[in-house]
Amino acid sequence: MTMEDLLEEVVGEIVDEFDHEEPLAQPVAGGGIRVHGRMPIDELDELLGETLPEGDWDTVGGLILDALGHVPEVGEAVVVAGRRFGVEQVVGRRITRVRIGARRDGR
Repeated sequence: MTMEDLLEEVVGEIVDEFDHEEPLAQPVAGGGIRVHGRMPIDELDELLGETLPEGDWDTVGGLILDALGHVPEVGEAVVVAGRRFGVEQVVGRRITRVRIGARRDGR
């Protein structure tokens, strides 16, 4: 464990010149999109062309944490606004990668 890892557990993500920034969202073969857990909900709303429920969260990870009520394990999922949000990666207590499926209600 590095000093940066320890600090990130206390204060959150630290971005420096050595970090490789991956895109916050990317399409997935077979439908849906893969997003980073820190993606802001308002950006996801814009990307999806719809408004997700509002709450005491600002990010996709926060939405999932609130919906589940606990820090999820890889493979857990929740359906929000007719879409499946599947957790693909968790680092510590942070959700870092989520796959969002197409709407299940056909809208």
